[in-house]
Amino acid sequence: MPELHPSPPLPFTFRDAYSRSPRLLTEALALGRLQTLVGDATSTDSQQREYLLRYAALTDREAERTGDADDVAEAARAANALLDHDRRHNVTAGLCGQAHPVWAARGVRGYVRQEYATWHPDHLH
Repeated sequence: MPELHPSPPLPFTFRDAYSRSPRLLTEALALGRLQTLVGDATSTDSQQREYLLRYAALTDREAERTGDADDVAEAARAANALLDHDRRHNVTAGLCGQAHPVWAARGVRGYVRQEYATWHPDHLH
């Protein structure tokens, strides 16, 4: 019989990550402005990452709110886009890096929660 290894716990829960985040509509409006900036050829990797992070967080929150299969799929797609970006640029704000086994074991939406919870206190007022 194969030995079972429990999955490590996620560093941040949904509540940990988003309890002080802006309302969904406020965040969606901010994302629209940021998307315009990121679409500019002069945007930086940091600006692109902020867009990917905030979009992934918004879709994660919406998927959690609705439970709709399309929303869940979009949240997973957005989370993977952030994770791919972070792997290419070797960026992680949280304790568990992009290659940490917790993301394979527990899902990449947890990565978004970790990164947003680590990022947002310094950037949102």
